Amino acid sequence: FTAHGLAIFEDRRKLQKTLIDIYSRCTFLLMHNIILVSQKEFSYTKSWFGARRHSLVRNGLSPKDQKPLKEILSKQPKKVKIALSNTKCVRLVGIGELHKNKGITHALEAFRQLKEAGYNFNYFHFGEGELEKSLIKQVEEAGLNEYVFFLGFEPNAAAYLANFDALVFPSIKEGLPYVILEAGFAGIPVFASTVGGIPEIVMDYETGRLHEPKDSE
Repeated sequence: FTAHGLAIFEDRRKLQKTLIDIYSRCTFLLMHNIILVSQKEFSYTKSWFGARRHSLVRNGLSPKDQKPLKEILSKQPKKVKIALSNTKCVRLVGIGELHKNKGITHALEAFRQLKEAGYNFNYFHFGEGELEKSLIKQVEEAGLNEYVFFLGFEPNAAAYLANFDALVFPSIKEGLPYVILEAGFAGIPVFASTVGGIPEIVMDYETGRLHEPKDSE
């Protein structure tokens, strides 16, 4: 069994976390071998039954060839095309499902503060999900319509990372995310939370900036 981010670390009520913890321990008992993808989760779970059946195997991947944005411009509405073509501002990018665990709502609050402080930037997000409507509403209420753009699902989104200035990855719960490795291959820095194995990939002030989860400031 390979655990790509334990549900124990999700943003849940205490009772729910306790039940998840019990369920996870019971599940692990049924396994011959358990693979964890980050040192944090490996250290946490090996204390349950000792390290005899536990292994730490971090995610890995091969470099992706980077592609120009012109390959996806035709899929976008005119407003998004203009924004994607604007190289005079800082261009931030996000990739991931629009789900509570990805922490996008906290990134939007950070963008609201950047806008009010007068910074010139655009944020583009590749991905779909259950929170899409509520996030679009948050964008409208924060006056970010000219700053934040949701591009929908793109199967090869990581191939376009080199066209942006930085990746924003504010997750509340993670294992060891592939997209941060892909940002490294693309040669762009990462703004990311300190959850899961992210601090094992991003060196603060060297390859990006780390922040506590849900910390918009």
